[in-house]
Amino acid sequence: MRKVLLALTVLFWAGPAQADSTTLASGPIFSAGQASAVCYIANFGPGAVTVSNVAIKNQNGVAQVLIGNTCGVALAGNGKVCDFFSAIPANNAFSCSVSVDPSAQFVRGGFELRTATQKSLANATLQ
Repeated sequence: MRKVLLALTVLFWAGPAQADSTTLASGPIFSAGQASAVCYIANFGPGAVTVSNVAIKNQNGVAQVLIGNTCGVALAGNGKVCDFFSAIPANNAFSCSVSVDPSAQFVRGGFELRTATQKSLANATLQ
């Protein structure tokens, strides 16, 4: 009887399992001549995902000011793509991160550094 009560008490205090968002992130990238950074996300699943915590950060972990964000709060499925981007200085490496909920199973992403004329210089995959 004590074991049953203990098990019920643990279940009561633990509560139901909560779904956690998944963070997708790139490693840091750098290239001579960089002027902007763009992070892309694509949802190939059948349903929408919630998008949060979008960030482009420098090598010191400082978030850059975003000058554009087409992701909003939700990203529809079936191949819908969104992006967010920032102007960046030339003297740091940068990375991109985003959280999706309830699952990143069908979500893919990429991160790209560009010149002032939007020529691609370097890229990384979000994992």
